[in-house]
Amino acid sequence: GAELTVVRGEAVGLLGPSGSGKTTLLRYILGMSRKNAVVRCSGLRFEEQNLLRMSDRQRHQLRRNRMGIVFQDQANRLSPFRRIDRQIMDAGPARAPVVDAVAALRDVGFADPARVASSYAHQLSGGECQRVAIAQALASSPSLLLADEPTSALDTTSQRQILDLLLTIRAQQKIAMLVISHDPSLLYALTDRVLRLHDGIITPFTPSF
Repeated sequence: GAELTVVRGEAVGLLGPSGSGKTTLLRYILGMSRKNAVVRCSGLRFEEQNLLRMSDRQRHQLRRNRMGIVFQDQANRLSPFRRIDRQIMDAGPARAPVVDAVAALRDVGFADPARVASSYAHQLSGGECQRVAIAQALASSPSLLLADEPTSALDTTSQRQILDLLLTIRAQQKIAMLVISHDPSLLYALTDRVLRLHDGIITPFTPSF
């Protein structure tokens, strides 16, 4: 029963408590559902393409080239053995010019991008790791940015910085965004409209604050 549409240039928030299925829905959109998942879906389209007719390989290529992904636990997703610049370059689209990691880090607000580029994940704060995640997500110049609880693991100051960064990206790049959160105030600050996922159904959400 879950149904939603995000159009180009629009930011949509998806609200719901823990366990409501927000991340499960996001993983399905990305083609990253668990192997034993049973999904009933009547339609899933992206830029006029029917994702249900694609192979896993085709979905992977589409995800790498046209979608940007920011997860909440990014510090745990970065490799501890490889420098940040290599991880950003690897996030770029296949068969495309090598991504300038220093420039990508500068674009997400680092005042000292060369230092961050030559660092390893354990040398960065949680807020810095989340900025790296956004740099990775934007490396392929995606038309859709998907963010799963992008500020929930951060302190208040870092949350504000990441929110400001996402607002700037919205204004500058005009890409579509789907932001998942359990925090309605964050979604209303960042998105054009907020939807609520409850009992497998998506409905418009009206705030009480």
